[in-house]
Amino acid sequence: MQQVSSPEVINNPVYINCFISEDSTLLQTPQRLIETRTGRFADFSSRPPRPYAILSHRWLHDEEVTFNDYLHVHLQPSTRKKLGYRKIVQACKKAASEQLEYIWIDTCCIDRSNHNELTRNVKSMYSYYHNSEVCYVYLADIKVKGSPIWKSEWFQRGWTLQELVALRRLKFFGGDWGFLGNREQRTSVIHYLTGIPPSVLNGTTPICDVDIWTRMSWCAGRKTTKPPDLAYCLLGILGVSMDLDYTEDVRSAFKRLQKALGDSY
Repeated sequence: MQQVSSPEVINNPVYINCFISEDSTLLQTPQRLIETRTGRFADFSSRPPRPYAILSHRWLHDEEVTFNDYLHVHLQPSTRKKLGYRKIVQACKKAASEQLEYIWIDTCCIDRSNHNELTRNVKSMYSYYHNSEVCYVYLADIKVKGSPIWKSEWFQRGWTLQELVALRRLKFFGGDWGFLGNREQRTSVIHYLTGIPPSVLNGTTPICDVDIWTRMSWCAGRKTTKPPDLAYCLLGILGVSMDLDYTEDVRSAFKRLQKALGDSY
């Protein structure tokens, strides 16, 4: 599939102060989670959220398990053979070992055939990561124990940017699910790879205390499969919201993002 790299972005820095209002998108949590011990979906659309883990990963072409796949996994033996299914099982085990009853995984917890649901989840995704108890980063391409994590393509993807700055706890695992360290232990290499200041990575500097131009610059060189996602993956990082349109190109998406920034700030 075509990979889209970041274009030139807005060149006028805007500084804003932190605040979270009662209707802030930072209060959003997933409405559908997976029970870590049973593997079943749990609906939280009409009840208070429970503590949950979250999985960050690169999508594997033709290997992921979608919402509809997961609904009928017991009827489709071929689904259980997919690498994406094994990834779900292992992530559930990690969460259960930390006494977390629920986990959110984007591949199967979003019904992408439902446009309204897809839009709601994409616009709230930064908040989902922000409100999770822990994020497991699965680096499927780090297969040899001792290999440096900077070789993983995970660090080049658009959507993974928000996972580096939104979360309280971040743990890295290799292709065999061996532990590769947490964000605090890997701060220097992450800073080198991404340009994100160590003070942002360790939480001493809130992301909203960083000017918007700097935040947007963190996206430089990253790639997404769908062109407009390069703009959409910045929504939570910039603290703005806009409608999604997957028929537009990347430059159109960034123009609308610039307008959303102007309307908000």
